[in-house]
Amino acid sequence: MKIIHTPDFDLDIIEIKNYLKENHPTYIKSTLLQIKQKTKDLAKNPYMGRIGRDMGTREVVFTKLPYVIIYKIKENELHILDIFHTSRNYPLQ
Repeated sequence: MKIIHTPDFDLDIIEIKNYLKENHPTYIKSTLLQIKQKTKDLAKNPYMGRIGRDMGTREVVFTKLPYVIIYKIKENELHILDIFHTSRNYPLQ
């Protein structure tokens, strides 16, 4: 399955990276690797996430990180819409 990152997701990754750089620099590499691995896992098993809050979306929660990825499945494409920290408000789609 082809993975497509939306601009919102790309901006979220930049924000995560910047936050970690300022506050927890030792976690940047491991956090980004875990996010990358989770998107690869989703491409192999797109229905592993729960049904999302917004119609047509799905969500996958990290077990070791405080993040949720919101995505949509469209034919042979996995559209990664957002990633957000669980302490923040749920993003509106």
